[in-house]
Amino acid sequence: MKEERGKDIDAHDAVFRINVPPTHPYEAHVGRKTTYNVVHFSGNPSPGERFARMQSNQTGITFEFGHKESAGFKKWKTNHTNWILVPRRFINRCNQIMGLMKGKYCSSGAATVLWAMEQCDRVTVFGMQHDRCYQYHYWDPKPSRCAVKGGVNAFLPSVGGSMHDMDKEHTTIQQWIDDPRKNVWAPEREKLDAARQDVSAGRRVFIDLGANWANTLRLYEDLPPQLAGTSDAPWEVYAFEASPLITPYVDRVVDWLNGERPARPELCLPPSGSSAHLSKYAPAYGCPKYGNKNVINNCMFKKLDLILKRLAPEPRLREPALIEARLARARAPPPTGTSTRYTLVPAAAGAAAGEVEFYNGEGSAWKSNSRRRFLDAREGR
Repeated sequence: MKEERGKDIDAHDAVFRINVPPTHPYEAHVGRKTTYNVVHFSGNPSPGERFARMQSNQTGITFEFGHKESAGFKKWKTNHTNWILVPRRFINRCNQIMGLMKGKYCSSGAATVLWAMEQCDRVTVFGMQHDRCYQYHYWDPKPSRCAVKGGVNAFLPSVGGSMHDMDKEHTTIQQWIDDPRKNVWAPEREKLDAARQDVSAGRRVFIDLGANWANTLRLYEDLPPQLAGTSDAPWEVYAFEASPLITPYVDRVVDWLNGERPARPELCLPPSGSSAHLSKYAPAYGCPKYGNKNVINNCMFKKLDLILKRLAPEPRLREPALIEARLARARAPPPTGTSTRYTLVPAAAGAAAGEVEFYNGEGSAWKSNSRRRFLDAREGR
């Protein structure tokens, strides 16, 4: 709902819509035209039943997720002569391509993108931008505030029980969009394609190998002229942070810096980057500023115990596909004249790809990824 793309959508030879969505009063944003309606048979009434009762020349598409779809298709197909049942083996292949774990299945949207890529010369995907300040379905009420956590499906009802992995699907489709060898495209690719051609002035890249609590993301602003260079190219900031308890906060800060959140997220902990740094905050919490480091740390940890226990990893930030997609942004600079582009890579920068274990001092451990491929991605190899 950020952009009015209705005319662009309607100009396509064929328009796919998922589960009979409303187009009125959203025509300026989503268009009027529908060629294919992709429907399943869950719900009462299900999208499949609603489509069957429609009087239109649209073609229906049903993916055979299970017996419910095949039975519903058989029952209602007589209402629409143009109705395609895509067999279960296609969904199995979609699940494999998306790298979904057992118990998770491609959504109708992801399956539609893949199916269209195999049927059409070129596929345009609209609405792929990830914004925690906007609703999941465009016809849903706009949320009163931005989501504090959660991925692509932050506002999707019943996320916990969903059989889909929307974050992984979004990351995979975004990788396809960013890959010029694929036949899928999105309007935001215009900026990426323009950036690939606009590299004559050179690039300005700041790599933060330990973002911590986002303390150092803007240190590039303090660089002296001889280091900052004279290029007019916008800055690119690539921040690495491995701690799974810190990356959710840094991810939200990066969203804010990129203009995707209205305000900087609050932090209820001192943003310290070391024990020496932590001691500077100690007097504010009634702890000694000078003396034995362990005494100061133990005092601070005791004071902050309740807040520290609320910290929790976000599994989506550990997905290798998400990390690779973040690294892939370095293949092309942002267009000249745009603002600084910030990218969080929720991984350690290491000599080899792998996992690093973090312990919380109480016997619990979390694993974080490490990546060595940043320079390869930045140089397009």
